[in-house]
Amino acid sequence: MTRGKSAAVFATIMVATTAGADTIDVPADYARIQDAIAAASDGDTVLIQPGTYGDLLDFLGKAITVTGTAPTDPTVVESTVVDGGSKGSVVTLASGEPATAVLAGLTLTGGSGTTIAIGPFGGESTAGGGVYVAGSAATVEKCRIVGNRVAGEDGTGAGIYVADGQAALQDCDILQNEVEDVHSFHGDGGGVAFLRSTGQVIGCRIAENWAHWSGGGVWITEGAAVDVAGCMIVDNVSGDGGGIACKDASVRITDCVLSGNDAVDGGGVNAWGAPESRLRIERSSVTDNTATDGGGIYIRAFRDGAPATIVATLIMGNAVETLSGGGVFSLWSDPVFHNCEILNNTASGSGSGGGVY
Repeated sequence: MTRGKSAAVFATIMVATTAGADTIDVPADYARIQDAIAAASDGDTVLIQPGTYGDLLDFLGKAITVTGTAPTDPTVVESTVVDGGSKGSVVTLASGEPATAVLAGLTLTGGSGTTIAIGPFGGESTAGGGVYVAGSAATVEKCRIVGNRVAGEDGTGAGIYVADGQAALQDCDILQNEVEDVHSFHGDGGGVAFLRSTGQVIGCRIAENWAHWSGGGVWITEGAAVDVAGCMIVDNVSGDGGGIACKDASVRITDCVLSGNDAVDGGGVNAWGAPESRLRIERSSVTDNTATDGGGIYIRAFRDGAPATIVATLIMGNAVETLSGGGVFSLWSDPVFHNCEILNNTASGSGSGGGVY
């Protein structure tokens, strides 16, 4: 364990350490990452050398940084692996951690989630295969969250789950995570799920995730307010909202690419409104998505004070195979479009409205 190392030593780590803080090396100081976290104090850095670690990690309420040695080097990130071994959430922040709790430069895989109580009758769900955040804050930077799976009644957030807290996700790859539901009526947020939380998803690649019910890539609900900016959201699959699904939430999508996603309703985006809901899509491209209704965008119940606004966005090459709205499907809604291009979308079969329905 070393104290007061020069800034040059940490030039490859995108986290500033405070004067006098400790850096705890894994495996030099501790063989297990969780033992290093237990020994750390607020402001410390747990520095993880490349390798594969079989730990399940819990921040234990601490304002610490847990990081690989080179978060900006994809090769090093891919070779610094924490594998949950299907034993639970790979990383947990559920003890009131602040936003200065930072996770960076790691590959998180093999997570199966945390069991949580749902409903008034003693039901249970599983949430957060890769990262589980509850009643806490987290900053997740330059991580690979890949190959996590949650299953069970109302499984949620296979890659990352955030409830009753806040999270900033930046420059992460969130790939090939899966939510299954044993009763076929739920299973939301293959890549990321936000419930009753605030958050930012910035510069992330969210691809090839799968959710049985809603939000193959991203699921935002129950009053959550989330900004999604500069993201590639591609080739995700779900029942509603292959790329992004939101319900009773405030969502802003800016400078994003949503392409190649597939769903029953809303291949690219599925948004259900409520009086307090907000949806704004700006300077984005929604292309080559497929669905039964609303190949590109599906908007439902955005009226009576719930605005849906789409600005300077390209909606092109989307398709519905059975019903309506190749580009956009709008039901019980009054969406507003400004300076958008809606081109070459198709509604085949018995459907109507190749561009907008």
